Amino acid sequence: MFVLARQIAASIPAGLGRVVSGLGQSQALVHLIGKLRRLYLVTFRRRYVRRQIALRAGLCRQCGRCCALCFTCPALATDRSCLIYGKWRPRSCVAFPIDRRDLDDVRLTGGACGYYFPDAQDDQQTAPPEQPEPAESR
Repeated sequence: MFVLARQIAASIPAGLGRVVSGLGQSQALVHLIGKLRRLYLVTFRRRYVRRQIALRAGLCRQCGRCCALCFTCPALATDRSCLIYGKWRPRSCVAFPIDRRDLDDVRLTGGACGYYFPDAQDDQQTAPPEQPEPAESR
């Protein structure tokens, strides 16, 4: 566990110093703010996170988009599968997406998350377009 934490910490400065995955610097900053926001929420606002998870619908497509926001997670394999998906994952990974802002972060990269928030108050947040089923457990 500590080895993974050190790998993640070591990868952050490198990821912030360059434009990631063709994103502009402003998009990388948005993703950094999103990462910090999610870390804060899962640490200090656990009730909010539980309420939001109860509201969301859909399934994880295991596409790896959320694993490469701001920097690429060291647990993400070259085939974009998570090496620790069924074992141990940080709370922010388990809870992703916490709210619509997280879905916006994924959309900013050109992706579409398998989760959605079916709240009628926001017409943009309807079910995502149909895409292939997620792969068997990776």
